[in-house]
Amino acid sequence: IYIGDREQFLETFLTPLEIVQDSRCPTNVVCIWAGTAEVKVKIETPYQTAIPTITLGQFVTVGSYKIEFISMNPSPNTEQPIGPKGYALTFRVSRI
Repeated sequence: IYIGDREQFLETFLTPLEIVQDSRCPTNVVCIWAGTAEVKVKIETPYQTAIPTITLGQFVTVGSYKIEFISMNPSPNTEQPIGPKGYALTFRVSRI
């Protein structure tokens, strides 16, 4: 899913609104820290709407749904900047 796209997962709609942070290590650099990424996402369940910021590899709970931020591609590269709409984001939505 890309920034601005609205996709349905189960009875939940996700709309990534913005990349809050992308401090992941660029592919053409050697880093001592892998870094992380954060995205602000609008989450609409049948009974609730929330706009949390989710960190890569983490999850949030909205109503009876767990939303995990699984991956963000492509990886940064110092020679090829990535625009906000250039990121493909992967989420996992499950009922809890």
